[in-house]
Amino acid sequence: MPEEAELAKKKVELDGLSQVLAEKELNIEELKLAVRRFQHRYFSEVGRKYVELDELQAQVAQLKARQDPQNHELKQQAATSKKQARDTKVEYEDIDLEPQADLLKLTVDDENDTKDSFDCSLFLANIEPHL
Repeated sequence: MPEEAELAKKKVELDGLSQVLAEKELNIEELKLAVRRFQHRYFSEVGRKYVELDELQAQVAQLKARQDPQNHELKQQAATSKKQARDTKVEYEDIDLEPQADLLKLTVDDENDTKDSFDCSLFLANIEPHL
């Protein structure tokens, strides 16, 4: 019965490796969550600043154009800056900054060949990284 002993040994080894795999998968999901939290914070804070910056640049360009109404280049720059500010604001507002709840299920075989399910509620920001 050396085959049965070898099979039992391999099963124990497989069970151990399955547990390690489940832990690694959980670690990966935790890292993904950390990245998404960072993205959420980045887009909510930095994205807002880009909107403000573009609005200020548009205001400056409009003031320059008013000071020299005959200068068509300044008028064009003011129009371009205003459009950029509007586009940035629309893009920022289109980003969903509300966290979405995703349920992650990891299933691991235990020693009795039954399935143990580990539920981890992960709040993942649904962010488009395009700012």
